[in-house]
Amino acid sequence: MFVVQAHESFDFLSDEYAELFLHSQATAFQHPVWLDRLYAKLAPHVGAQPLIMTVRSRADGRLALLLPLLRRRRGAMRAVEFACFCVCGLAVLTVPRDYRPRVSVQ
Repeated sequence: MFVVQAHESFDFLSDEYAELFLHSQATAFQHPVWLDRLYAKLAPHVGAQPLIMTVRSRADGRLALLLPLLRRRRGAMRAVEFACFCVCGLAVLTVPRDYRPRVSVQ
């Protein structure tokens, strides 16, 4: 089982995220330094607020997945979008290489 949480901040330079990134097929756009700088410098500059979704193992609290998102106002609308600002081509989950989703059909 897993615990899914939304966060307004996350330490992308932490050991736990480095470990997840190391064992994933993530691109340079999910690299710890890239995401750290994107959220620290670019997001505030364009008025975006961080929204980082984490998925952790309920058994040991280990970080299993991370989805970097942003909240932005677009006129009268508020939007949730991938943390890419159209400056990078790939905004995806950081997930271990061996991750295989289990689907349960009832």
